[in-house]
Amino acid sequence: MVLTKSLYNQTRGMDEATRRMIYVAYIAGFVDAMQLESTDDGAAKQFLNDCQYMTLGDLIDMMIKFKDENSQFRDVSPAIALTVVIPRLKKGLTPFPGK
Repeated sequence: MVLTKSLYNQTRGMDEATRRMIYVAYIAGFVDAMQLESTDDGAAKQFLNDCQYMTLGDLIDMMIKFKDENSQFRDVSPAIALTVVIPRLKKGLTPFPGK
């Protein structure tokens, strides 16, 4: 489901657990985006360019694999993992600069 316009209107009639899960996912993603925007050094634009031909499923699989294989980074926000950590790991670099 792609949520457009009113999140409230699109989730009306759903059972409470499903509705709450959609809100959690949406709001968590929004907060993540705002955190990334506040520290953005061009990473967001680069990320959008890098994943131009990827699906949402590809990104979800990439995130799950990263978190499964790197338990020490499970608390890293998804925005930082997708825009900083995973590209660095793909290049054979350490997850974070200077570490």
